Amino acid sequence: MHTIKIRYFAALQEQAQLSEETVKTDLKTYGELYEFLSDRHQFSLPLSQVQVAVNDHFSQLTDQITDQAQVVFIPPVAGG
Repeated sequence: MHTIKIRYFAALQEQAQLSEETVKTDLKTYGELYEFLSDRHQFSLPLSQVQVAVNDHFSQLTDQITDQAQVVFIPPVAGG
């Protein structure tokens, strides 16, 4: 079982109505974790539109979850 700290920003923070939460999980990858959280919080963004950072470094959604990781799912950002 892994304990993961998740921080939310932008649209994901608005949809989750949280800035962060801690989750205990047996999921294997960060992509699976996003899908789990997406179901929980009804995220409107599909997995294909987010990136993940783990412990302040960009990672792959297919990477294996590590215990005590600090995870941020990053939605697309518009600029102008």
